Amino acid sequence: MNIHYHVLEFDTVLQKLCQHAHGSWAKEQLASLSPILDDLLCQRALLDATGARRLLERCGTPPIAVMENIQDCLQRAEAGGVLQPAQLLLWRQMCCCSD
Repeated sequence: MNIHYHVLEFDTVLQKLCQHAHGSWAKEQLASLSPILDDLLCQRALLDATGARRLLERCGTPPIAVMENIQDCLQRAEAGGVLQPAQLLLWRQMCCCSD
């Protein structure tokens, strides 16, 4: 990791963030984060974060227990595969919880 990130304790921030993650996939995604140095990309990321926060305030916390196993479904669907009945039920449960 960049020496400046260490001075700014970015590694500590990532560790604390990963402690709050649910599931190994989320922890991997969070551990791979790096600071955004481009102003335009940073502004876009802030808008995304603001929108996500508003969504959480309006709809409440998403069903984390359901979402932990959803990564396999996403990968299969992205590859053009067919979801198994259990995976379809998992999607249904997640969609019903998100209303």
